[in-house]
Amino acid sequence: MYNFFGIALNFIYLIVVNLANQDHVYPGELLAPKFYHLINVIFFFNIILVYLVSSKFITRKRNDVASDFEDYTDSEEWFRAVVYKDGAVEIVDKPLWGKGKVYYVKDHRSFYRSDLFAFTQKLIGRYGNTNMTIDFSIKLEFDSPCDKKEIFQYLYQKHLQDKEDGQFLLLDNYINYVFKKFNDKLQPKLDELVTRYATREISEPYLLDQAIEMVTFPERIFSNIKNTKLCLNNLEFSSCKGVDCSL
Repeated sequence: MYNFFGIALNFIYLIVVNLANQDHVYPGELLAPKFYHLINVIFFFNIILVYLVSSKFITRKRNDVASDFEDYTDSEEWFRAVVYKDGAVEIVDKPLWGKGKVYYVKDHRSFYRSDLFAFTQKLIGRYGNTNMTIDFSIKLEFDSPCDKKEIFQYLYQKHLQDKEDGQFLLLDNYINYVFKKFNDKLQPKLDELVTRYATREISEPYLLDQAIEMVTFPERIFSNIKNTKLCLNNLEFSSCKGVDCSL
């Protein structure tokens, strides 16, 4: 209703100005002075109202999750989610006309293709002052396609428990956190393996085989995950395993 009124008022004002220009007179000379003055006052307040409405509902303050990313609101790599007061979540791609916190969240390629739901992780083994990095890939397998709303709802709940603002709203960050939480305890054993490899007690294939056996990712992040596959991210040696996602 408001949009229709504003458009109609602007249209009438433009007609008056156009007619005045054609007759080479001031717009006020075509109308009664009081009526013309009233139109100007209404037009002025209409501009203020448009500004207030756009400030509150469209250009509201952002709840950024990555302040170093410029112009991301126009990028396909980001989507907009709103959390209402009752906790309901909505993914929006249009101006928002409702009360709630708006979050701009980095889009993951997996939102478009479930077979690309993969993440790169690494473990670092130490021998003296030397570090050896072992790269892994984590692939989440689903019973059914995953959608942005389910992903954001889960990450938002984790975000509420997080002390660092916005960290868990980025899916990659949460995957990193889970991987680190379950595999940090492997550090002493990994250091031992790297030491044995450095002193030539074991071969590289054996080291990598032991590493893939140790590493885990035992957490069901979304309800429709059926399995998590862990693989070595190595050009020369390839090995994968599935892990139980019942936890």
